[in-house]
Amino acid sequence: MDVSSLRASPAARLLALALVAGACPATDAVAATFTVGTGTGCSHSTFADAITAAENSAGADTIRLTRSIAYNQVSAVIATSQELTITGGFATCTQAASDGILTVLDGAGGAATSVLRITGNTGAIIKLESLTIRNGDVGGTGYGGGVYFRGDGILEIQRSAITNNVAGYGGGIYAEGLGGNAELVIGTNVSIVGNTARYSGGGVYVEALEMTMVDPGSTIFNNEATGVGTEGGYGGGLMVLTGDYTAIARLGSTGPNHVGVLYGNLARYGGGAAVVSPDDEHRDATISVEGTDPNHWVGIRGNKATVAGGAFYARSAYSLNGGISNADIDLRNFSISDNEAPDGAAAYLIGEGVSKSRMFFTPSRGGGQCPPGRVCGEISRNDALDGTQVTTGAILHLREESIVSLGEWFGTIGVPSRWGVVMQENRGGRLFYASQNNTTLHLDNVVMTDNQVSQELIRHAGEDSSWLRLRNATIAGNTIGAGHVLAKFDETTLDASIIWQPGKTTLQNNGGTLAVTQVIASEFGSLNAGPEAYAANPRFTDPARGDYSIRAASPAVDGAGASPSILGDVLGLPRNIDLDSAAFSRGPRDIGAYERQSLEPLVLNADFDADLNLWTEIFAGVSSWTNQQNATGATGSGSVHVTQTNVAINQEIRGRQQCVHLPGPGTYALNGSGRGTGNITVPGDVAQLNWEYRRNGGEACTDGTPTTSGTLMLSNRASWSRAAVPARVTVTPADWTFGSSITIRLVGVENGVSGSPRTTNAWFDGITLVREPADVIFRNGFDP
Repeated sequence: MDVSSLRASPAARLLALALVAGACPATDAVAATFTVGTGTGCSHSTFADAITAAENSAGADTIRLTRSIAYNQVSAVIATSQELTITGGFATCTQAASDGILTVLDGAGGAATSVLRITGNTGAIIKLESLTIRNGDVGGTGYGGGVYFRGDGILEIQRSAITNNVAGYGGGIYAEGLGGNAELVIGTNVSIVGNTARYSGGGVYVEALEMTMVDPGSTIFNNEATGVGTEGGYGGGLMVLTGDYTAIARLGSTGPNHVGVLYGNLARYGGGAAVVSPDDEHRDATISVEGTDPNHWVGIRGNKATVAGGAFYARSAYSLNGGISNADIDLRNFSISDNEAPDGAAAYLIGEGVSKSRMFFTPSRGGGQCPPGRVCGEISRNDALDGTQVTTGAILHLREESIVSLGEWFGTIGVPSRWGVVMQENRGGRLFYASQNNTTLHLDNVVMTDNQVSQELIRHAGEDSSWLRLRNATIAGNTIGAGHVLAKFDETTLDASIIWQPGKTTLQNNGGTLAVTQVIASEFGSLNAGPEAYAANPRFTDPARGDYSIRAASPAVDGAGASPSILGDVLGLPRNIDLDSAAFSRGPRDIGAYERQSLEPLVLNADFDADLNLWTEIFAGVSSWTNQQNATGATGSGSVHVTQTNVAINQEIRGRQQCVHLPGPGTYALNGSGRGTGNITVPGDVAQLNWEYRRNGGEACTDGTPTTSGTLMLSNRASWSRAAVPARVTVTPADWTFGSSITIRLVGVENGVSGSPRTTNAWFDGITLVREPADVIFRNGFDP
């Protein structure tokens, strides 16, 4: 692999070495604080003099750069084996504590070199705090417009801004490891903004060391790697390149106001970041997105590539002498969203020989930062665009020797899947395209919904040593241009998955083995799987609002056998929850990405906490949501108000209704909270539930006549109450079908004693339908 466009020539690297002085021998002087500025208390009038004094002073020294002078045309050189802190945040030399205001180090108008050139020898720890480092301009193929760091020590940056710098490589920062101890630490509230690399690494260029950026409030934003002619243009925000030592960048900050750690960067390849492992190194290069904030994802957002890899570009190469150099992207607690590129809007991966480019979703590593009940990663709203035109490019493109494994840690035996990834509202030619041989695509607990593609959703075209696996995946609601959803050419496994795209053929089988177990598909003939694939409406919770979890009476509930290798669902909730559901029960594991944890609630949006969603209007204009009354939930959380004027006594005003399919036979208890208008002596309007049970009402609960029906009075007083005895509907095993349903209606009944015109008012909240245990009759006081 030719990496000449990724880093400068050996001659240029030697020149850069000559620019950085070797470490000066330390004296026996005690650690000291040196204060730069003018006026009382200042020890030095120039930054350069303070650097020299600190190097000649043993121990952990500090240089305070006060704002009493300006630091212009800065091109400082630091070489040390000691601990050195360089800090701003002081207005004068006598100020005792930092005020947090950044001191500006400005390279404008000076030499064509870095603002700070730092060599950290073994044992060195250099800390930069409360500084703005700007306007560095390194000519040609030079390194590090703002900061050029190299060596075997540690560079740590805190509460600082690196902005508007230019270099050949590493517009903001270039960091190169010369030993196994080298490290770059981007700490709290660091902004690397508006920097430019002529070749690669617009914001930060990391070579052969470990970079850590996990503290809050830090971001790499609005940087660019332009490329020169056909060379370079890799990593608009971040470039990671292995060298004599392994290279890894750990990204865990969520950015200021949680905007993202890589946001709004631009490059030809890898708008957000590029990770490259060249053929002569035999070491891996890795970007690890590893958020530790349980409430916020680490965002890779709004980045753009003009050629490939809007968020990420990964490339590895194979040496003829047998060396393996992998390029890895390791993800957990992440959001890859709103990125764009003509191809690979989210990621573009290419390997060579036995060297792989790999993207892993590894939620179980690192102490489990993803809390149960929350999606641990998303790939959403990314667009395959060329200018403003949607292209035929993929959202994720796998070329030769590439692996994408979402839902499990592919390289570790015995680590089961415990979370999953949501992929929604992406636009392009395909969601996944594995275009060449030796590619692996494993999708466990992945939700692929509401995407728009001009071709098939997934095309796995590798014909040799390639493998496609969907396990507990949910595919639904996508706009697909091709006549089929999936296309395969080699080994393929479909297990416990929902592929619900009415009007589309599920699979175009172009060769290779096919294993299908327990799949719900809108078209199943193309799977040629006999009883292992069938068509039955999955009954998603609320697909109109993007909720593709399953209702209690879904055929996916308990539809698959237990699996020891998939222990959690897309939300990290336990798998293999046996709900004793009669609907296609084949085991404790649910089909699809979501595992239902209990049968209840059967009634959806029962507390009306925000709106009347999932409750169908019966008569227009007589029902509305109000936060002025509520019985369940927090104060002001809302309820349904049913009202109409000019009504007759005992007239029913039918407001809203919901169709509830029943998960199996049993006795169902219906109740709710209601509020009328009367009091203890004067009757008022009635809040009432009407219900209809149909043995086989179809998906809309309207087929045929009701098998039985009834009413349940909740209240006729101007206070909330529930019925003392719920309405009970018993469905025997002989009566139950997959289409069995109860329709619940919210009805106000006019019951005022006087007044003209009459106005009916009734309120509803907390509607419940519960399948009672089989022994409920004994719990109610009857003897056996």
